[in-house]
Amino acid sequence: MKKYFKVIICFIGLVCAMILILGISFSYITNYKKITIDTSNSPDRKYELTLQAVGEPDWPFGSASGRLVLMKSKDKISQTDFELHNDGGSITSSCWKVTWYEDYVEVILSGEEQFDEQIILNFDGTVDMKQLPDTEVAEQENDTSVEYTTKPDSIDLGESNQKNITEQVDKAKKAESWTMDESNGTMYFFLDEQNGWRLVVVDAAAGSRFYVMERTADGGDTWERINEDPFDNQAGVAEGVMFLDDNFGIAGLAGASQSHSTLYITKDGGRSFGEIKLPMSTVTELPESAKEYGFTVEDYDYLNMPQIGATTLIIMVTTDKGDNDGIVFESEDGGDTWKYRGVTQN
Repeated sequence: MKKYFKVIICFIGLVCAMILILGISFSYITNYKKITIDTSNSPDRKYELTLQAVGEPDWPFGSASGRLVLMKSKDKISQTDFELHNDGGSITSSCWKVTWYEDYVEVILSGEEQFDEQIILNFDGTVDMKQLPDTEVAEQENDTSVEYTTKPDSIDLGESNQKNITEQVDKAKKAESWTMDESNGTMYFFLDEQNGWRLVVVDAAAGSRFYVMERTADGGDTWERINEDPFDNQAGVAEGVMFLDDNFGIAGLAGASQSHSTLYITKDGGRSFGEIKLPMSTVTELPESAKEYGFTVEDYDYLNMPQIGATTLIIMVTTDKGDNDGIVFESEDGGDTWKYRGVTQN
């Protein structure tokens, strides 16, 4: 009889232990397990920023816990935890936008149920965080009819907005390449003192943007909207825009995580664009670093803005923005056809 009771007690104990183990495992997965979602490297490859999901989003429509880890080589510089309110959704690579600067890296976190959050991770280990105001309407530069609750009533918003545009135009005319208005994401390019183009943000969500293209022929005094959808309904972050003459130009759109990008070409001054398709199937060699990191030709999907040769266009394709090792393609007929020319590596 005692033996029978011992068997029952052992069985109950085993069941309880299994329940406890399952409970601990479930708690670890839902609250503590860290999953790497995406990574971004600085242009000089010295720093690496990792986006991690910590646990699972609170059920059913709660926030998701995340973490940003900034590394220099194998040394951790800083670790920053955050909560993303995304209607119960998990943290994905589309939730962040990363921009590298000389002394820090900026991250913009976006969720469906929150204002965008800016996190500045300085290379000295300090971190600054703030919530950004809702600027979806403000990003439409020419619309001064709305009420901006983030600015004092005493400011003439129309005058302030026009002053900013004038400053951006003057800056773009002096630049050798395209320029960016950091306040709203608009990208400018001027071919000469009179002829210019700009990509204007008209909508933004989850770290990505939608653009329209506008053109000026009077030095920026007036702008004409010439293309409502230059990137074929694709969202992302403008990588660059450049024109070689009044008609021929190229614009680039990168993904929110800046791990891939697409280039678009126009031959009618920006009124229509077509995607540049490179013959990746003709690639016969990859950079030496590909073997080290296990890359295949499919991993090379970041098309950098082209370099202009005397009679050619040259595009380097890398695995990520800022990479120095890549595959080189060249066009001798104004972007109509492209030929594989080898690799570049440092």
